[in-house]
Amino acid sequence: MSDTLEITGGEAIARMFAAHEVGPMFGMGGFQLLPFYDAARRLGLDHHLINDERCGIFAADAYAKTTGRPGAVDATLGPGATNLATGLAEAYNAGTPIVALVGDAHRAHAWKNMTQEARQLELLRPVCKEVIRVERIERIPELVRRAFTVATHGRPGPVVLDVPEDIAHEVHAFAADAFYAEP
Repeated sequence: MSDTLEITGGEAIARMFAAHEVGPMFGMGGFQLLPFYDAARRLGLDHHLINDERCGIFAADAYAKTTGRPGAVDATLGPGATNLATGLAEAYNAGTPIVALVGDAHRAHAWKNMTQEARQLELLRPVCKEVIRVERIERIPELVRRAFTVATHGRPGPVVLDVPEDIAHEVHAFAADAFYAEP
């Protein structure tokens, strides 16, 4: 039996969402997070494709408010991410725990006038408890645990987990025992 799993960053995120036993997730996929969506399907996570990210954030908010468990939503970069702002503001003000997974531009191509690229983190930072940007693939398990911890501890609220395209698509040998949730 191998002590490591060679998987994409997207699959690592999906495995961490599974470890946190997320309920239904709501989102509108983009290329940046394709490895996450593929892994979510293979792992049997309950992902609902929506037609507009605004619907997704409000569905995640409703799930969290009715169950007491963190809601989960995902969006692509730029307009997809910025469409979450109103729902994140509502969740922030109401103290609703949500983890919002947001795709971002490939770091090697960022700020070269890419299609849909925006200063999304600057816009989302005021409407959530914390913005966590994944800069190194090997930190995914730690940072996803942090996102769920921040969303659910103290006064609950939304957390944005920002994942650049190259991190989601990159492959890394993770320790097999890295995929767990804090009690």
